[in-house]
Amino acid sequence: REQERERSGGNGACEGGTGSGNSLLAFNGEVFGGLGDPPDDPPARGENDSRALFAALVAAAAAEPAGEDAVRGALSRLRGPWAAVFWDAAAETLWFGRDVIGRRSLLLNK
Repeated sequence: REQERERSGGNGACEGGTGSGNSLLAFNGEVFGGLGDPPDDPPARGENDSRALFAALVAAAAAEPAGEDAVRGALSRLRGPWAAVFWDAAAETLWFGRDVIGRRSLLLNK
């Protein structure tokens, strides 16, 4: 079952990684585009959507001088049904969002 999830791009959580400190990503969705170059390209075939998004967000957060704008831009370019929570450990900032139509649940408890 886990191998099937990996092949399909699945949902999941990613943490750590080279140079990412203790950043975390909780992701529910599918990425149809918005991560590649050009931005409308989907992740490479067989690449896990969660890992591709995590790598893009970590890179965006590290962008100088406007990491916040880069993270916001990376999330706004995503295409497909998604909801995500990203902890940028270096900036001690929590980012969260979902697709415009709201096809994936994202609940906030105060």
